[in-house]
Amino acid sequence: MKNLIFAVDGPKPQIVLPDSISNTIRIVKNEQYCLVYDQPLEDRGLSWSDLVAWWVRQHPEHADDPMSARVSLRERLRRSLSDNGAELLVFDTRTELGFDLPALVPQVYLHYDPYSLTELDGVSRLTRQRMDFLLLMNQRARAVIEVDGIQHYARRVDTATMQQPGSVWLADPARYAPMVVEDRQLTLQGYEVYLIGGHELRDHAAGKATLTDFFQRLLSRHGHDGSD
Repeated sequence: MKNLIFAVDGPKPQIVLPDSISNTIRIVKNEQYCLVYDQPLEDRGLSWSDLVAWWVRQHPEHADDPMSARVSLRERLRRSLSDNGAELLVFDTRTELGFDLPALVPQVYLHYDPYSLTELDGVSRLTRQRMDFLLLMNQRARAVIEVDGIQHYARRVDTATMQQPGSVWLADPARYAPMVVEDRQLTLQGYEVYLIGGHELRDHAAGKATLTDFFQRLLSRHGHDGSD
């Protein structure tokens, strides 16, 4: 792993390649809105404790207070999820499972197009650039976790033409198909891809139980059985 750009909570970072041979990047604009983990990745993956140790190096004011470092990093990562209740529940559920387990890294750039939609006349060349979450586990196993709301597979239709107030959602295969293609490509590139339906998480308690079971089974499958 060379560059892990994540936890974006503002405008898209602008990136240049000062050395394309070694894949060295430099963020030239909007760096304050993202985090960049640039440490070597161990065979055991990237744990929450690894991420906190890196965070302390970036913020030495937390060096003598490990708990404040954890809280500070956790709140910075949660901020990148804005007010998305489903994604916050996913993040919080994994974080509560243990400090030495792989970190659930939010809002990760796996693909990157330097041009904006305006510059591209509104036509995106990449289906998705950022993934909801990434887990880096034992033996370099990588899992992408996506939380799919209704907007991923349906489109909102104004019901005024139906002589009804408000709007409804209609299934939209043309919207859904590119995402299926992207998931397939990620799988072929060596990622495990897990989709979580937003509807699964509508009930907080039931959603938390579902997520706890999912993370425990996934992490155990990759040999991660430790906890705080």
